[in-house]
Amino acid sequence: MQTGETRPSGRYNAALTRPEAPMKKLNSQSPEFPRELAALLAFESAQNPETERIVADICADVRQRGDAALIEYSNRFDGMKAHSMQDLTLTPDDLRAAFERLPAATRDALQTAAARVEDYHRRQKQESWHYRDADGTLLGQKITPLDRVGIYVPGGKAAYPSSVIMNAMPAHVAGVPEIIMVVPTPHGERNDIVLAAAHIAGVNKIFTIGGAQAIAALAYGTESVPAVDKITGPGNAFVAAAKRRVFGVVGIDMVAGPSEILIIADGSTPADWVAMDLFSQAEHDEIAQAILISTSADYLDAVEAAMQRLINGMPRRAIIEASLKNRGALIQAKDPDDACAIANQIAPEHLELSVAEPAAWLDKIRHAGAIFLGAYSSESLGDYCAGPNHVLPTSRSARFSSPLGTYDFQKRSSLIEVSAAGAEKLGNIAGILARGESLTAHACAAEMRLPALSPTLSQEQPMLTPAQQHAVTICLNALTTGGMNAFASLMADDIRWHQPGHNPFSGTHQGKENVLRMIGGLIKHTGDTLQLSPNGAAMANSDLIACPFRLTGTSGDKNIDQPGMLLLEMRDGKFSQVWLFAEDDAAGDDFLG
Repeated sequence: MQTGETRPSGRYNAALTRPEAPMKKLNSQSPEFPRELAALLAFESAQNPETERIVADICADVRQRGDAALIEYSNRFDGMKAHSMQDLTLTPDDLRAAFERLPAATRDALQTAAARVEDYHRRQKQESWHYRDADGTLLGQKITPLDRVGIYVPGGKAAYPSSVIMNAMPAHVAGVPEIIMVVPTPHGERNDIVLAAAHIAGVNKIFTIGGAQAIAALAYGTESVPAVDKITGPGNAFVAAAKRRVFGVVGIDMVAGPSEILIIADGSTPADWVAMDLFSQAEHDEIAQAILISTSADYLDAVEAAMQRLINGMPRRAIIEASLKNRGALIQAKDPDDACAIANQIAPEHLELSVAEPAAWLDKIRHAGAIFLGAYSSESLGDYCAGPNHVLPTSRSARFSSPLGTYDFQKRSSLIEVSAAGAEKLGNIAGILARGESLTAHACAAEMRLPALSPTLSQEQPMLTPAQQHAVTICLNALTTGGMNAFASLMADDIRWHQPGHNPFSGTHQGKENVLRMIGGLIKHTGDTLQLSPNGAAMANSDLIACPFRLTGTSGDKNIDQPGMLLLEMRDGKFSQVWLFAEDDAAGDDFLG
């Protein structure tokens, strides 16, 4: 992230003055290097309990009192004299007027930067897609923009128009209908360049509120501030704590850590350029991190000398020196592969490949928020106007996170339209897996749509109730796969099983134990070569369920293809009687009866 302050020109050749605190010098071949690097990267990010308590109280108060709390906190913390939310609200006309008050050169710079950012982010926009598989089932993804987003912009004397553009433009490109911006205006001091950037980037409304109270208002909504779906943008410790607290109620971009830059240089870039690039991040604050890696000890010395020469020209010299002392380093690597391996371990927010042939190094880099290729690609250009977003992952989170982009303001919904053929195929699979997880209703919901088990949707064939469908499925599973436990749980104690015919299992069997013993013998007799499958729609009439089936396979030297009917009588949710009928067919004797 950038400070938004301009640097005076013509002062870089100041007299040589050695910084009070030189940077650490590390060598990757030293036995102590792993420990030294770990210490360099360590950053105490523990949450301050007092900050968390204050933020929790503010968020709860805003949630309860709404506008009244916002007015009170704005007057207390920002020196405002607001009597109503109208005093803290800016309209599109206010933004347009601020834009028109700017000098032409500033307007042109803002518009050019915004156009480049817009062009880049339009290339990120995702579109809906779908396809049909072999059985006609449609699968796909629907892309939808968020309904409303809120962006937080620091305010006061500091100007951050680039933050406005970088946060609002991707939302605008994504198609978000409403973009709400909050920016504090201490003592009523408004910054025209910030408001002009909001005008260019498509912001719909601005509230001149800040701090944790602004984040709470965006998350929970008040009488005047509409609740948003996502909050993005940088802020102080109280803003960061508030974003952590409301995450889950709304989405957030990230909770950013200190700014970081890592430069890998081969000596082909002027040392002064690299020195100033290191300063550009170190000047953010005392805990920003600036690291240079090179295989050349002489080049590291040259950059160090350049920093000593240039430091006097820096208005933020004290901050730069503290940053370089606290978290900066000059690292000598063994070779290019070693340099890239160290860079991947650091996973920096900004990585400059300040080398003669950056493309040859690029494939070796796996983890970085933004990668700047070649000597002319200063990181500061990326902060303002190159095009890619400057909201980047910090604190090694580039290992698993990405820059803010258009995709962060779009949602993805899965599309599933199962065909009849697909239901037959997938229903069996889902049923098996659901029963493996003991989720019977899941299984029944899938199996009810199997063409052979589900009735046609007509008046002549009443649809089975879920309980009836479940009973049919349980019974068929018992006869085909031996799922006896589930079948037994649905048997009445005095169940009667009727099987007409002249095979060994014909006759009537009464009582749960006798019926289970008979079914077990039947399954053993038919063996694995016979398959019982539904053959048409099951139908229900009062307490009776009729389920046609077909028995296919071989038994000894016989080919079996027998239609049949399973008739179930249900009393109080239990099987009271079961009839199993099978017809003779041309294949030979009837097998089941």
